[in-house]
Order: sequence, then structure tokens, then C-alpha cells
Amino acid sequence: MTVLIKDPTPPAADLVGPLTIQPGQTKLTPLQAQAFRAITNFDPRTEPDSWPHINVFLQLCVELQLSPWARKIHLYKRGEGEHARYVIQTGIHGLTELAQRTGRFIRFGETEFTSDDDAPAWWHLNPVTGKRERVWVSTWIWPGTHPAAARTTIHYYDHKGVERSMTAEIAWQSYAPYRLMYEGQGEDRRKVIGDNGIPMVELEEHWARDGGIHMIKKCSRANLLRLAFPAQCGNVFIDEELHAEDVRLREERALQVAATHTAALAHAQRVQANEGVKPAPRPVNMLVNPAAGVHDEPTGRAPARVNIPPRHLVIHTLRDVNVHASAPTPEQIHAWLLEEIHAISAIIDRDVSVPIVRRYGQPEATLDDLPAAYILNVLGPLRASVAATLRQQGRHTEAAAYAAAPHAAAPVEVLFGRAAPCEERTAGPAVS
Repeated sequence: MTVLIKDPTPPAADLVGPLTIQPGQTKLTPLQAQAFRAITNFDPRTEPDSWPHINVFLQLCVELQLSPWARKIHLYKRGEGEHARYVIQTGIHGLTELAQRTGRFIRFGETEFTSDDDAPAWWHLNPVTGKRERVWVSTWIWPGTHPAAARTTIHYYDHKGVERSMTAEIAWQSYAPYRLMYEGQGEDRRKVIGDNGIPMVELEEHWARDGGIHMIKKCSRANLLRLAFPAQCGNVFIDEELHAEDVRLREERALQVAATHTAALAHAQRVQANEGVKPAPRPVNMLVNPAAGVHDEPTGRAPARVNIPPRHLVIHTLRDVNVHASAPTPEQIHAWLLEEIHAISAIIDRDVSVPIVRRYGQPEATLDDLPAAYILNVLGPLRASVAATLRQQGRHTEAAAYAAAPHAAAPVEVLFGRAAPCEERTAGPAVS
């Protein structure tokens, strides 16, 4: 079928209101600026870097004849910090409207889906080519799963007026925004690692509602419109196509934060292996008695009296700085592990030393008798659950540091991020 296609021009705006963007307009009016803040995710008043992007946005609104107030075209800020960028995007209806204005758009065909399952039910023999091909279905009826790819057909007239059709496929993994699960906030965000050692991921909320079927269908249609009408839709993207890129940028930023913490602990281990490094201080218990002054238990020295309320206090101070050699001794590593057990018991409000000793299998054994390697292997799986408890208690910084700690013995100040690893206390080598 051949039809005569006239070269249409964008329709002129029939209605002019207080928010109408006029040709030649270079900045938002006060009323437009107020409405603009209501439909976007940033405030131009506090972000002057967005002003050049707003000027480009206004020009495109006039050229494409799409109204931002009808949500047909948007200017969104995507990403944060150094990864922030301002993106002009549209919805699937705005993109379809650009194609309809050409007079050559006819309709969309069905969107079909296929699976990456290798079961025979997802394969069939093409009688024409004699090759095995994937089975495509028009309705996805398997809850809890998602398709591996989607394809859509578009019907349109070419420049000669001949009816054409085009089919294109897109892969699920190219658009679905799987994000890593994190704990902590801001600079303290860390990846959540599962019991099998693999980072845990989840699908973003907008895609998870119906298994992502509606979203991947919109992405498939937008991809086809750009292929069939490159002049009108070539550089315009819809919001759903950009979700995966947003997730990637957020992951990069979070991984940089996690890498900084891991590098600090690794640096501490390297420094500790060198001779002549400043060793870790040893805690010494001192009894403060208002009647006898300060009494040092190991030496019996009695300095001047201290004016404090009439009660006894136990204070932990730091002394004997040059006691330890270059590497932590096995006794010190064992003491660190016992200290971590006591800290975990206080966090979860349950004594974990009893099941740890019972699991060792020696009836007469005590916590002090357990090998350091055994204790470390038991504490490894506990760290994720303890970090989750810390987050519930609002201690996000400690939770992030503890979850990102390497599988090695270290003082609790280092494990929970309360002290700089390379300055105060140093993590020991992994116990094998």
C-alpha cells in the first residue's frame, strides 16, 4: 500500500496561558519557576549549575512543541555529587507524539517476551530455516521471574509512502536497574554480602511492582521509535531507559567509599609488618579512689590526690606504648577475638560465648581454650547479622565499618570504625 505523505509542521499552540513557554524565552518567569520546582527533583535557586541546562531545556520545549507542564518532557537531575548530571527526557506518550506528527506512524504491534531458560519448552524448530529458535510469548504469566528479552513491532510509512514494519529486540539486563544492597548512609554506605560471599542485589521499586514487564515494554517501544524516526526521536530518551545508568553511577560512588575503608585496613596491615613501626598501645586498668588518689595496680605508685565524687571508678587508659613488636602476637590476636565476642554480645543483648564454646565440641573447654582460627571462622558469618542489628539501633557508621571489615582479627576500635587503623591500633593478619 502506498500513500502520499506530506511533510507536516509542528502544530502551533492554540492556547496561551501564564505558563506557556514563548519562542525566544531565555529564562523562567517567576510563575514558571515556581511550577518548575513542583515537577522536577531539584531547585534552580540553590543549584546555579543547572541554569545552562534550563536554557537548553526551554529551547527544546519550543522546538519539539512539548509541554513540560503536561509531563511530556522533563529536565531531571540524575546522580549525586561528582556524578550529578542534568538530563532532558520525555515519557513514552511524548515520544509517540513526536512520531505521530510526522504522519507516518501507524501503530505498535504486540510486545513479546522470551526466557533465558534452556528447557525444551522455550525452543522450537523454524520450518523455513530449519534452525532452533526461541519461543516468544505475548503475555508473561510466571510470577517471581522476569523475561530475558523483549521485542516489539512498529508499523509505519517510509518516505515514499510504502507501509513498512520493523521489529527490534532489547535485553532485560541492559535496562533492568538491579542495585546492590547497602548498609549505612552517606559516606558510610557499604555493600551487603550474603552468607555465600556474593553481594546481594535487588530490583528497584518501580520495576519490581509487576516484575518489570510494563517497564521493559515501554523501553522496547521507545527503542523502536528512535530506530524508525531518528530525526524526530533520535536523541530523546524516556525515564525508564535511564534507571540502570543511575544505579551504575550510585554503585560506583558507594564502591569508592567502601574501597577507601578497605585500603585503610590494608595499609595498616602493611605498616604493622614493618619493623620500627609505632606499636599498638596496651590498655591498663587503673583504680581511682578519692581517699587514696590514683592507684596503679601493676606498680603501686600513688600520685597526687584527685578531687572527684566519693565513689570508685574503673578507667581504661593507654600506656606502655613500646611494648609490642612489629607483628601482633598470637596472645594479642586471641585477646582481640575475645574482645570482639564481648562486643557482639553487648550489641545483640545475648551472650554468644556459650554457643561458640558448645559448638567446639569439648565439654571441659572454656572460651580461653578455643583456638583463634576457630573463633575467627565462627565470627565471620555473625558479622553480617551484627551489622544489621547496629543499623536497627541507628549506629550506621559502626555498622558500615563492621560489615566492610576483612576476615581477620583486629581490635574492636578498628572493626567498628572508632579509631583510624593506621594510627591507633592495627589489624592483625588473617588467622588460618
